[in-house]
Amino acid sequence: MFPRLIVHLISFSTLSFNSTTAMNPDWISFLQANGARLTAEQHITFPMKSSPAENTLYPIAHLTAFNVAGADAESFLQGQLTCNIKDLDLNRASLAAFCNAKGRVISTLLVCKTENTFIIILPQSLLNKVMNKLRMYILRAKVQLQDMSDRLCLLGLVSAAPSVNEIPLPQQPYAIEQNRLNLMRLPGNSPRYLAYGTIDQAKTFWSQTVGPKMLPAGNSSDWIYQDLSAGIPWFNEAVSEEYIPQMLNIDKLGGISFNKGCYTGQEIIARTHYLGKTKRELFLAECRKTAMINADTTIIDRNSKESVGKIVAIAGHDQSCRLLLVMQPEKINPEALVLNNSDQDRIDIIPFQ
Repeated sequence: MFPRLIVHLISFSTLSFNSTTAMNPDWISFLQANGARLTAEQHITFPMKSSPAENTLYPIAHLTAFNVAGADAESFLQGQLTCNIKDLDLNRASLAAFCNAKGRVISTLLVCKTENTFIIILPQSLLNKVMNKLRMYILRAKVQLQDMSDRLCLLGLVSAAPSVNEIPLPQQPYAIEQNRLNLMRLPGNSPRYLAYGTIDQAKTFWSQTVGPKMLPAGNSSDWIYQDLSAGIPWFNEAVSEEYIPQMLNIDKLGGISFNKGCYTGQEIIARTHYLGKTKRELFLAECRKTAMINADTTIIDRNSKESVGKIVAIAGHDQSCRLLLVMQPEKINPEALVLNNSDQDRIDIIPFQ
């Protein structure tokens, strides 16, 4: 049986997936038989569903996973990731970052422990890069990495109820309820959960949850929108190795241990922490624009024309979009923030949801 555990996450219309590698073909066929459509941007949509809503089940298309097994798996990950692997158990996962030697985040991750292995959840677009870089550190350690893209399904659940299908819903961030399908509470103000399991487990859960008198099915892009609104910093190759974890709020999301010992990039990350505040921080912004915004578009001050930040991720719906931005707080003039494009579209900083 597939290992029982769980994980999170999430992201943005700048993240996409390849339907032949990121999701199991049987799972895709099942969703299509239940009314799903695959868009040109590789999102999964359902008729009459156009915006995020409460009490909804979402297919997750932009995240995937790999397995870390072997006698040295725990010590190996402890020396590579920012979280404390020894704090994890079958009922608690963690956000983490995998960084290069300069402390720059290669990818954000969700790490979940099973009885014998660890499952790492990350953006599908960064799967090969992360696995290849980790293999460089294995050397003689007894560690095996395995791509799990074709073996598990990820679902996003929004529910204010205390349980779904008689499965209790955990209430603390990153807490896991192991059951017929595993459920993990995500950080943020809304009651959101990441569910994962085998193809058969996902099919059964979907069939028991989605229906006229049950929960509606939601578009995968709407789940990305909610992840971004909660400040979960999933990103793609364009942003990889650009920021240290604190610039992405990974410390505030519980994804960094400052007392666990050495790991790749630890010296710079710890120095930033103990010397004080970072020069740049993560912000959530909204822009009333329907056209696509390029991920490499910068944010400028309309008055001074000075660049004050960059886009990490984008998610849109209806007549607006939301953006995760890394900016210099002391340079922010809220009334003058615009996109550095031909229209200089205004953006408004809003609280994380």
